[in-house]
Amino acid sequence: MTSILRGTLAALTFTSTVWLAATPAAADDYDTCAKASGDPAIAACTRAIDSGRYSGRQLVVLFTNRCVELNDAQSDKAIADCSQAIRLDPNGAAAFSGRAGAYRAKGQYDRAIEDMNQAIRLSPNDADMFNNRGLAHHENGQYDRAIEDLNQAIRLNPNLAAAFYNRGNTHQHGPTRARHRGFQPGDPAQSELRGRVAQPRRRLLRRRPIRPRHRGFQPGDPA
Repeated sequence: MTSILRGTLAALTFTSTVWLAATPAAADDYDTCAKASGDPAIAACTRAIDSGRYSGRQLVVLFTNRCVELNDAQSDKAIADCSQAIRLDPNGAAAFSGRAGAYRAKGQYDRAIEDMNQAIRLSPNDADMFNNRGLAHHENGQYDRAIEDLNQAIRLNPNLAAAFYNRGNTHQHGPTRARHRGFQPGDPAQSELRGRVAQPRRRLLRRRPIRPRHRGFQPGDPA
């Protein structure tokens, strides 16, 4: 999980005894929601949301992180969570990007692109946002637009392996590349898929879960 959405701790009205007893577990769930992945993250996010202890930007963090974790397996629930995060903070690029991932998982590429347009408007210097929109364009058959976005992602972050991989895939599978003919000498797909970055086996949608404020900035965090 590679991004930070800054938030402030919500004011609490419990007695000091309840506060002292409840704080460690609540804080652990909030932190686990940001750091973990899969079922442990979903469970922690859910407990933190249901606790009623969080509001404002912190609640946005929790809904957005759970949305991202639910993205592929439970896309409708993911859309609901990111939509709630957007209602709480209409200026949060991460929630739009997370919801776009859920729409993409459902094959609703036009809606994914619409959300990524909004995410890029809110965060125009974020390479991951351009990578994500480029992937949505690719899967929607808009290869030229995909290349434009992936080029921009690489300009913003020359070390973003996913963008190189996605761009190589787009060169390979775009309309000017017949899938059956394989790589030819000098193909841009060949140089990028086998080039200077370590590549995963599949196209990557870069996910942008959110870390809580109390952890502070971590080495390599873009924020």
